[in-house]
Amino acid sequence: MALHGTLVKSVTMAPDFTFRHAHQYFLDKADHHLKVLVAYAKSNNIDLTALHQRDIVLGVFQVVFDGAGFFRFAGDKEAGTAAIITEVKGEDDMDVVDLVAWDIAKPELFGCYEGMPVLGIANASNPATWSFAGALFVHRTPLGWAQAGGKGVVILQHEYAYRCFDDNLGPLLCEDQAHASEVHKMLSPPPFDSTKILF
Repeated sequence: MALHGTLVKSVTMAPDFTFRHAHQYFLDKADHHLKVLVAYAKSNNIDLTALHQRDIVLGVFQVVFDGAGFFRFAGDKEAGTAAIITEVKGEDDMDVVDLVAWDIAKPELFGCYEGMPVLGIANASNPATWSFAGALFVHRTPLGWAQAGGKGVVILQHEYAYRCFDDNLGPLLCEDQAHASEVHKMLSPPPFDSTKILF
């Protein structure tokens, strides 16, 4: 989508910009590019009304991805990347614990602000997910999660994601066989460091 030219730059972010301030900035500015967001949602089959009913907010921002799974808001002198941002909530589906951004042009490129491992983790602990022999859907990207109305999960930081699924009540449903293999690797705990075993 040719949305990049319609965006204005974000405020300059100091190196010690805390998550609390970043979250407040997101809330303050989330509706500043509403026409761009609506156009993006329409072209990507995202039901903004359904997301709103689940208290899921999307916003369009200029960000900088660091290539290691994180992002920050672009400063005044940076071109940045046009991205969609949404909140990452905790297991109670209420407390906001992180933000996740994905590239508008390349949704497979995404990153979080703080480093939380999973988007939508409350769905994993919700008994309704597993009722009637149900399964928890694992999306490849946050875009897929948004298209599904915030149902299912996305693994954001695979190094720690395996800890979030210890108490699963049922199976995980992936997008395809290749994705299932990727998820299996991401959720396999790393071997214990033998140098930490003393005698």
